[in-house]
Amino acid sequence: MEDKNKKAYDGIEGSNSGPSKQLDSNVDADFDEALRLLSFEVASSSDDEKSDDFDDFLQNAKSEIGRTAQNIQSEEQADSKNNQSDDETDEFSEILNSLPESKRSLDIPAAEESASDEEAETTENAGAPAKYLDELTPITDAPGVIVKDNRTIRKERTIFFTFVILTILMLAFLVVYTVLGQGDSYGIGIDVDPNAASKQVFEAPMVFASLKPNKKESVTFPEGIQEKYKQLYAANQHFVGWLKIPGTPVDTAIYQAHNNSYYLKRDLAGNYSKYGIPFLDYTNSVDKLSRNTVIYGHNFEVQYQNDLSFGGIEQYKNVEFYKKNPVIEFNTLYKDYKWKVFACFLSNGDPSGDNGYLFNYIATSMGNNSFLEFIGEVMQRSFIQTSVDIVETDKILTISTCSYEFDKGGRLEDLRCVVMARLVREGESEQVDTSTATQRTNVRYPQLYYNVFGGNNPYKNASRWYPSND
Repeated sequence: MEDKNKKAYDGIEGSNSGPSKQLDSNVDADFDEALRLLSFEVASSSDDEKSDDFDDFLQNAKSEIGRTAQNIQSEEQADSKNNQSDDETDEFSEILNSLPESKRSLDIPAAEESASDEEAETTENAGAPAKYLDELTPITDAPGVIVKDNRTIRKERTIFFTFVILTILMLAFLVVYTVLGQGDSYGIGIDVDPNAASKQVFEAPMVFASLKPNKKESVTFPEGIQEKYKQLYAANQHFVGWLKIPGTPVDTAIYQAHNNSYYLKRDLAGNYSKYGIPFLDYTNSVDKLSRNTVIYGHNFEVQYQNDLSFGGIEQYKNVEFYKKNPVIEFNTLYKDYKWKVFACFLSNGDPSGDNGYLFNYIATSMGNNSFLEFIGEVMQRSFIQTSVDIVETDKILTISTCSYEFDKGGRLEDLRCVVMARLVREGESEQVDTSTATQRTNVRYPQLYYNVFGGNNPYKNASRWYPSND
């Protein structure tokens, strides 16, 4: 009996060598059970019944191991063909390789029920992908094609469904927004003209017509203020009128402060700005026009030309420009006015520029005789001669800005360019006959001109005019 058992054991050992290295993790338990039974039978060799059971057990184990070895060999061939190896399979192989040689040569199921289950599973999955060893074990849909493990599949499904949900929510939002947008209000608190869509763009008059003074603030409007200027006055009570000069960028609001320096380097918010704000002389009045209404504005380089820059008025030195633009407009809070241009000249901004004399062209009040003398002084300096006449009862508009005409060698000279216009009289036509206008060449310059360009000043000892009440 002992020889018979030994022979059977040798047969099992011979048939199980090689492929058994790739068996699953149950090999330890099966091996221990086989040794236990083997030891029991050897010790009880006289018992024929147990010996027969053991023979049957060994025969079944041999058959099962053969089938397992054959399956593993097929899997090894497939793996070799695909040239792929999973990390978990390598780890499992390392575990099996670490077992004693005697344990790797025998793989016996723990019980017949387990073997029966494995056989059923093998039959059910014949020709199907290899079993999962765990969640990370790759599977194949076809020989040589690695698909994905369970964890990767779940992650991809989560991403996919998240994307689908977000897409649905976005589509729902667009539908709701579109439905709500069919009315006059587009859900964002802005009322839009239903006909604006056909106009492509909003027209400026429509936009300005929708602007209203802030009703939450208490604004006391001066009596007689024009309706069109109420919103500007409500925004800033320094607003006094509007200036428009054809042929130039000047088309802007005019403000007035308590002195002539406030808006020189400030914006409307009171912050520093090199551009400043065009402003009216602080001694002028707009409810009743002064004899001479004076407006100041900066002159910037060409690239900075805008409605805040008065540089364009220097073009009035050329009679041809004057002929095309003989009338300018300055409206006050209370009334609209037109003015006929009659002179354009250069004047020094400091007494040192004309032998200690400063021509006071910004005087706002003077008597009738003094006024006529003043006009005579202006015409000596003007580059243009026009047909516009001036009488002692007239009122004039003076527009003053910086000029760089005398700058030479990088030196900035204190020079002003001045345009003067006479108020259109009651009942007088706004039209101007420019056909007789000429370019003057015998112009009176300040001494600064001769200091820069050379020559003798013929007006060096001329009489000097000062405003008076005469």
